[in-house]
Amino acid sequence: MQTPDVEQPMRQMFALVLIVLLIVCSSGCGSEEKSNGHEAVAVASTEASTSAQDAQPFIKPTIEGVPRLDRTVVDSAHHRKAQSHNGAALKHHKKKRWDAAIGEYTKGLEQDPGNVLIRFNLGCAYALKGDRTNALKILEQFSLAVGCVDCKGRLARATKDTDYKSLWEDPEFIELAQGVKAPEVKYKALAKRFLKNMNKAYWALMKKTADTGRSFAVNGKKSRLGDQLISGGSALARWKVKLGGKSAQMGPDMNDVSRISCKGSCCTYKYDSNDMFERVADIDTVCFDAVTSEEVLLRRVKLRDPVY
Repeated sequence: MQTPDVEQPMRQMFALVLIVLLIVCSSGCGSEEKSNGHEAVAVASTEASTSAQDAQPFIKPTIEGVPRLDRTVVDSAHHRKAQSHNGAALKHHKKKRWDAAIGEYTKGLEQDPGNVLIRFNLGCAYALKGDRTNALKILEQFSLAVGCVDCKGRLARATKDTDYKSLWEDPEFIELAQGVKAPEVKYKALAKRFLKNMNKAYWALMKKTADTGRSFAVNGKKSRLGDQLISGGSALARWKVKLGGKSAQMGPDMNDVSRISCKGSCCTYKYDSNDMFERVADIDTVCFDAVTSEEVLLRRVKLRDPVY
């Protein structure tokens, strides 16, 4: 009679438990590995998607060598240099020297990246040169600029400006400009209101602009009255003291104004009289930054020195 092997049932039981554990572990590791696999695929898909987006010129509308659109106001020195480059560019533009024009427009934007007019002109030059990609990037920059009424106005204008004619039937141009309307901002009426309010409390719109966190330039050229950037309430207060504090009189009276002429968002005042004996300065030009068709802040104020 054979003696029963007592270790065999134990070995069988151990084997059975081991098989169960392996099955459970296999199921668990497999699901975890599958999950990791999904995550890896998702990451790979995201990276592929990102790469594909980077390859598309309309996801990130940047142009090599051209400053990004930045609406921060620059001081008057940079503003004047930008305008000078714009003038030089326009001469090349009229003679169809596109590369030279593009170079000057770009230099202008290096001085004043938020100059919407110069950026629009740069887009014109790109379109006329046949550089569809960069012309559309300029327009997309306008499309994506939040709170820039002038940008939307320029985008709408591109649908009528013949410099952009080569793009009018382009599907991406149509998509960018679809439904965009030029804001009807009545700058002349706003200029009248600004002047009228200056007589009551001439710091009102200046203070409002500074309080919103936006800067504006006091462009007195070589004037002792200005040529600085008002970047906040403290800067405005220092300028007010410089002009004579509460006793400083800035005008003029509405009756002194013979004409207000506006070009874009900038309005210039013409006067019947140059009598500034009792005033610190007259306002020569005011440039607005439209928030809505009815609400504006300041971008630039140009002053004239007293005649005495």
